Amino acid sequence: MGDELLLVYALLDESNPRAEAIIDTPHLQAALAVWKYCDASAARIFERATGDPVADEIHRILQHASAGMTRSDIRNHVGHHRGVLGALAVPLHEASPSRWKRSYGIGADKEKARALAIRFYPGIQASLARKRDAGRAEALLLARWFSELHK
Repeated sequence: MGDELLLVYALLDESNPRAEAIIDTPHLQAALAVWKYCDASAARIFERATGDPVADEIHRILQHASAGMTRSDIRNHVGHHRGVLGALAVPLHEASPSRWKRSYGIGADKEKARALAIRFYPGIQASLARKRDAGRAEALLLARWFSELHK
């Protein structure tokens, strides 16, 4: 840790009435906290994993791409939705259709999915009235399943 950082904290300390730059324990602790923060930030940016699997995957492929990669290349590699969410640091939780549909007992039956969504959300029945609205109904059910899972 640089002496300059310690000196800055000592000089900024207004508790010393004589305005002397006396480096004491609180200054060491403050400088150490800043140092740790900077170290962790640099490690996250340049070296270690972020904890987000999509961001880590993008970082890994960029490190091995000698000629670099375009956004299209990244999208094609990780999938459009995964790439966008990763770039925005939005967590992504994937679930197989069989898993969440089983919890509602609807299986592959699109009409059951539509009927169940209407039962859960009667106020938007008009938006789910057509058979071709089954995808919208399944999206609602998936969102509901996820929110119930993570209460």
